[in-house]
Amino acid sequence: SIISENNSIQDKIRCYWEQALNMKVNDKDKTFFELGGNSILLTKMYKAIHEEQNWEKLRMVDFFKYPTIDSFAEYLKTLGYS
Repeated sequence: SIISENNSIQDKIRCYWEQALNMKVNDKDKTFFELGGNSILLTKMYKAIHEEQNWEKLRMVDFFKYPTIDSFAEYLKTLGYS
């Protein structure tokens, strides 16, 4: 994986979004779906995250509850991830 443990949580999430969407993500206020994502891409990204990160408490529904990079990062921090 190109995602380093030293990256901030926002950077890690942005990297996963960019891989899934196959584009640079510069607008942190847009949701994954507003940037062109769909349920198939979300499922692939979710699988990649689970294979590469130790975010076991993460659920698929969390992507819908916290749809932006910043809101998702803040949620992960409440779960104790960094």
